[in-house]
Amino acid sequence: MAEQKTTIPPPRTETVLQLSPCVNAVLQEVLPSDDPLDAPDFDAVDFINKLFPDEASLGPPDGGDLTQFLRKSRGKINQLEDDISRAVRDASSERTKTENSIVDAREAIQELFAKVKSIKEKANESEIMVKEICRDIKKLDYAKKNLTATITALKRLHMLGSAVDQLQHVTASNDSGRSSLKMSPASQYEQAALNLQAVDILFTHFDDYKHVPKVSELRDQVIKTRRQLEDNVFEAFANFHRTGPDVMDGVETVEALKYACRVVDVLGSNVKNRLCKWMCSIQLEPYRQMFSPGNDAASLALTERRFAWLKRQLKQYHERYGGIFPRQWNVPGKIAADFCKMTHEHLSRTLMGSIDAATLLPVLQLTVQFEDELAKYYSVPTVENASDYLPEAPQLEEDMTESERIKRKYALKRMRKEAAERDRRDRPHSLSLPAETKAQLEEEEKQRKEQEKINFNGMISDCFAPHTGKLIILERNNIREVIEQIEKSENWLPDSALVSSENRFAGSDEILVYVKKSLQRCSQLRVKQILFDVYKEYKRGFTEYCHLLNRKLLPEQQPFSKKSENGFTESQLLSCCFIVNTSEYMGETLPSLEASIQKLIADDFQESIDFSEEIGQFQNLINRAIQVTVSAIVAALAKPLTAMSKLPWATFESTGDRSDYVTELNNIFIHDVSIVSALLSKDYHTFFCSELARAFVPVFIESVYRCRRINELATQQLLLDAHTIKTILQAVPSMGLPDPNRRIPTSYTKFVTKEVSRVQNLLKVLTSNEPVQTFHLFFPQGHPDDLRSVLELKGWRKSEQQIALQDYAKLVDPQKLNNPMATAQSRTQDSNIMRKIFKFA
Repeated sequence: MAEQKTTIPPPRTETVLQLSPCVNAVLQEVLPSDDPLDAPDFDAVDFINKLFPDEASLGPPDGGDLTQFLRKSRGKINQLEDDISRAVRDASSERTKTENSIVDAREAIQELFAKVKSIKEKANESEIMVKEICRDIKKLDYAKKNLTATITALKRLHMLGSAVDQLQHVTASNDSGRSSLKMSPASQYEQAALNLQAVDILFTHFDDYKHVPKVSELRDQVIKTRRQLEDNVFEAFANFHRTGPDVMDGVETVEALKYACRVVDVLGSNVKNRLCKWMCSIQLEPYRQMFSPGNDAASLALTERRFAWLKRQLKQYHERYGGIFPRQWNVPGKIAADFCKMTHEHLSRTLMGSIDAATLLPVLQLTVQFEDELAKYYSVPTVENASDYLPEAPQLEEDMTESERIKRKYALKRMRKEAAERDRRDRPHSLSLPAETKAQLEEEEKQRKEQEKINFNGMISDCFAPHTGKLIILERNNIREVIEQIEKSENWLPDSALVSSENRFAGSDEILVYVKKSLQRCSQLRVKQILFDVYKEYKRGFTEYCHLLNRKLLPEQQPFSKKSENGFTESQLLSCCFIVNTSEYMGETLPSLEASIQKLIADDFQESIDFSEEIGQFQNLINRAIQVTVSAIVAALAKPLTAMSKLPWATFESTGDRSDYVTELNNIFIHDVSIVSALLSKDYHTFFCSELARAFVPVFIESVYRCRRINELATQQLLLDAHTIKTILQAVPSMGLPDPNRRIPTSYTKFVTKEVSRVQNLLKVLTSNEPVQTFHLFFPQGHPDDLRSVLELKGWRKSEQQIALQDYAKLVDPQKLNNPMATAQSRTQDSNIMRKIFKFA
C-alpha cells in the first residue's frame, strides 16, 4: 500500500503588496536573483509543499529535516536583522554629513552672488565715465560726416549740372544738324550716349533729394533732352530708310546710326523695343501687302513662297542694316518672330475655307522645317545669324564657283570681326566711377546681354491644330489603301518553289514600313494631339490587316489550284503557315513600335499607348490558323480511316505487321507535316504537333466504333495498328526537319502515349469475356456511351447491352463520369464540314 501524501496546512494569510509586471521586470534586471523567495509569483504554501511533500520528509521531531530547516531559517532571519540595523546606522551617519555639505554650498553661492554684484556696479561706473569722455568726440565725428556728405553732394550736383549742360548742348547740335565743336554725327551720338549714361548714374545719388528745387529742375531738363534725343534717333533712321537700298549708304551715316543705337541702349528698353518694332514693321510691310488673305500669293499651296520671301528679306536686311544694330538686340530674330505671327494670322484665315488634306500635310511639314531653321539661327543673337541666308538658296552652295566661295568665306569673317569690334566699343566707360558703381554697370551690362530666347516652335504651325482632323482622315485613307493594295498584290497561294527564307507574307513589311514613315513624318509636326490620333489609326490599320489575314483562312474565297494526292492543295497549306508566321512577326514587332511611339509622343499620352489588344488579335489568329491547318490534315486522314472502318473485321482470318490503311496514314503524315514543320517556328511547331495528335486520336476512335463486328484476330490486328500509329504520332515532331534525330519533347511523347493508350485499352476490352469489369478497370469513370460502342463491336444484342449498362451503372458515380471519347454523330458532322470547306466531296 502506497504511503499517504500529506501536506502542511496553509498559514494565516495577510495582505501582500502586489507589484506590476513592469516593476518586477525592472527589479529582476537591476537585482538579478535565482532565490525562489524573490520570485514575483512566490507562494509560501507551494514552496513548503515542495520542500516537504509528505509526512516522511519531515523526519523525527528532534534533528529531522524540518528541525534543521527551521534552524537555518532562524539563522538567516537573525543575520538579515543585523544587516538591516547596520544599514540604518550607516544611513543616519551619512544623512548628517549630507546636511553639513548643503549648508556649506549655500554659503559659497551667497558669497559668489555678492562678488558678481560688485563687478556689475564697477562696470556701470566705467561705462558712464567712457560716455562722458567720448561725448565731445562723437559730436565732432557727426559734424565731419555731415560736412563730407555735403561736400560730396555739392561736387556731384556740380558734375550733374555740367553733364546736363553738355548733354543739352550735344543734343541741340545734333538736332540743328550742325556742330560748333565741328563734331561728326557719330561723335555727337557717342558723346550724347556717354553724357546720358553719366547723368543717369549721377542721378542715382540724388534719389533722396527729389524735393530739392535744383535737382527737380535738372531732372525735368534731362527728361526733355531724352525725348529730344529719342526723336533725333528715330528721325535719323527714318531718313536712312527713305533713301532706299538703291542709294549708296555713306560710311559716316552708317557709323552715326551705330552710335545712335548705343544712345537707344542708354535711353532704356522701352525705346529700344519701340525702335525694333518700327524696324520690323517697315521690313514686313511689303510682305503684308503681298501675302494678305485675298491676294493671289496668299493660297495655302504657295506657302513656300512666304518662307522664301523672308529669306530674301533677311538677306537684304543684313546687307543694309547688319552693321548698324547691335548683335545682342537680335533684330533679325524679332523680324522673323513678327513674320511668324503675321503668317499665323494669314494662314488661320486661309484655313477657314475648304482645304484638301493632301495639300495640308506637305504645307505643315514645310512649316515645321522652317520653324526649325528659324530656331537654329535666330532664337538667340549670334554672329552666325547671317551665314545661312547670305545666298538666297543655301542648298545650291555646291554650284558656286571657287571665287564665289572665297568671297563668301571672307564676307563671313569680316562680319564676325565687325561684331566683335562693336561688342568692344559698346562696353560702358568707367568714367572714373567708384567701385560699387562699376559693379552696378557690369551687372546692368550682363543683364542687357542676357536676351530672352525666342521660341519659334509652333509659332506658325499652331494654326494647323484645329484642322488636324483632315490629316487623320488622310492617314486613315492611306493605311486603308496600303491594305487594299496588299490584298490585291499579295500571292495568297504561295508556290513551294518560290518560298522565301522569311516564310511570311510581304504585306506585313509593307504596312510596318508605311507606319514607321508616317510616325517619323507626324512626329516632326509637333502638334500635341495629332500623334495620338494617328496612333489610333495605326491600331485600326493593324486590326484591319489582321481581319484580312483571317479572311484568307476561308478557303472558299481562294482560287484553288490543282489538287494534290491528299485531296487538298499544297499552296493552301503553305498559306495557313504563312498566316501563322506573319501573325507571329506582327506580334513580335508591335512592342518595339509601341516603345518608339512612347518616346516621341507627349508625356500626357505615353501611358495610353498600348498595342496589347492588337497583339492579342494576332495571337488568336495564330491559334485559329493552326487549328485550320490541323483540321485540314485530319480531314485528309479521314479517307484511309473510312476505308479501315469498311474492312470485314468480323471475318478476319490472319494478322500482319501493318495494315494498308496505316501505310496510307503514314504517307499523309509525312507529306503534310513535313510542309508545316519546314515553315513554323519551334514554339508553334510543338503546339501544332500536340494539336494534331489531340485531334487525330478521337477520329481514330470514332473510326473504330464505325466497324460492324470485330472478331478476336481483328482485335489483335487493330492493337498492332494502334501501336504503329502511336509510333507514327511520336515521330511527327521530327518529320520534315533537317535534323531527323532532333530530340522530341518528353511532354509530347507522354501526351501521345496517353492518348493512344485509350484506343489500345478499348481494343483490350473487346478481347475480354467480362467487358463491363474490364472497361471499368481501364476507364474507372468512363462514359456509358463508350461501353455501348464496345458492346456493339462485340455483337451483343440490345437487351444484353441494356443489362450490361445497368451493371456498369452500379459501379460508377453518375456525377463523376468523363466525356465520351468520341461522339459518332458530331465527329461525322465535323468531318463533313471540313470536306465541304476543302472541297473534298
